[in-house]
Formats: sequence, C-alpha cells, structure tokens
Amino acid sequence: VLGRGSFTESFPLFGYSLQDYEVLFNEKLDLFAAILESDHSGTPLDWSSRSGTVHGPARGLRVYPPTESSSLRTWIGVGGSPELVGRAARYVRGAVPGMGERRSGAAAAGGSVGRPP
Repeated sequence: VLGRGSFTESFPLFGYSLQDYEVLFNEKLDLFAAILESDHSGTPLDWSSRSGTVHGPARGLRVYPPTESSSLRTWIGVGGSPELVGRAARYVRGAVPGMGERRSGAAAAGGSVGRPP
C-alpha cells in the first residue's frame, strides 16, 4: 500500500518542507509508476520529475531484481477523499480507504477499491 502517511514530524528530519507535502507524494508516485512500467516493458527507466522538487532525472537505469511476473500488485491509500481516490484511478491502481472510512464511501467517489493480500 502506497500512501503519504499521517505523521509529518519526519519532514524536517529529512529536509522536506510541509508546503511540498502533496507535490512530494505525487513525484514519488510518478517515479514508482515509471519503475513498474520499466519493469513490465523490460526497458531501462526513463523518468524525470515534472515538478523538479526532490528527485533528479532517472535515465537508463534498471531496478534489480525484476519482478517475476513483470507486475507488482499495489494499492494507494486514499483516506476517503474524492480527490485522492481520483489520483488512485489515474494510476490504475486499487484504492484502500483510510482508517475510519467506509469502503462504500471511497468506491462511491469513483475509485477502484482493492484489498491488500
């Protein structure tokens, strides 16, 4: 399950600004999706951040070991917010409602609700 987490105390520890909370997660989610696509297609990674916040370009890289089935089942924790469910849908991943959220609420917001193994 991929998620932003609910505790922000570690941001200063790693040199991140809370103002970049959303941008940082989107950037890491984009990179993760690119890594999965690279693994699936068997081609080297060719990714660069759209926001240029933290991670520099990753070009010509491979992640080892590759997955056995060229896929990795993942979900994005959404916390029940319609905006976050929409983000999960853009990445064609399942969505896992946050603690205290009802499954029907997230699914009703237009997301695909998956269940971790």
